[in-house]
Amino acid sequence: MKRVVAIVLLVVALCGLSACSQKKAEDLRVEDIRAICELATLECYYNNVAKIEKEADNIFQVDRTMWIEYEGKATIGIKMSDVVIEIAGDTVSIKMPAAEVLSTDYTFMEDSYVASSDGWIWPNNISTEEQQAGVIEGQEAMKEAINDNKGLFLKAEDRAKELIENYITKLGEVAGKEYTIEWTK
Repeated sequence: MKRVVAIVLLVVALCGLSACSQKKAEDLRVEDIRAICELATLECYYNNVAKIEKEADNIFQVDRTMWIEYEGKATIGIKMSDVVIEIAGDTVSIKMPAAEVLSTDYTFMEDSYVASSDGWIWPNNISTEEQQAGVIEGQEAMKEAINDNKGLFLKAEDRAKELIENYITKLGEVAGKEYTIEWTK
């Protein structure tokens, strides 16, 4: 899946290059480089299970447990407003921030709710609010796991750098110029 995403991003970037091939060397613009950065995101798909436990309120009830399965997507990339690009002649200086989680999204599967048996006489119902709290807790745990995976962030940064460098290099080739790219911290 990652390979497919990388290929799609590369094709989109190259299509953007073909549209820019009529430009001259002096047409290298910060806005164009920023647009390439926006393409350099990493989408991570995950599956998670939120667990909700509810203790019995009295001796006539039973403790209950509910599991809610859901899948989600986290988009990791570079925040464009924090990228600093300066073009001076044939030198392009780029200061790129660290990658971060740009968005998360999740959906529930149709048969994603599984609950333990309830008592017959005095039910111990798990409320909608308790279910929502369990899902929020599960989402926070998933976000923490994503944030702890530094490899994902390094991969997103490398992808952004690679796309930007390829864009600038190809545009320079078309214009008969060789640009020097400097990455600053």
